[in-house]
Amino acid sequence: MAVTKTPTTALNAVTTTQTSSAVDISAVDAATAYVKIVQVGTATTAATWTLQISPDASAYYNVGPFAADLPAGSYYWEVSIPSDAKGVKIDFTQQVGGTSSTITAQIGTYLKT
Repeated sequence: MAVTKTPTTALNAVTTTQTSSAVDISAVDAATAYVKIVQVGTATTAATWTLQISPDASAYYNVGPFAADLPAGSYYWEVSIPSDAKGVKIDFTQQVGGTSSTITAQIGTYLKT
């Protein structure tokens, strides 16, 4: 049995506070969120992101928030998504203080074929 991995970009180099569109993961066997925040300048409140998971592609429940540290730098997360989830979103909140932050988030899906 082969496994096919497919990445879907939820947010790509986003610099403003926002929530991604829903990513449909109802037809896959497993999924993982891969998130990178690049924070420029020392923040007084770090940039954050929250994984929103839906069991029915309608109501979304929060996992997180996950926060970068205050110093400038690149921060990475890899978060497994429950196999019974039907949809996911990524919610991003820009840092306060410093210069700015950028988020890139992908949802990696795995399908047994």
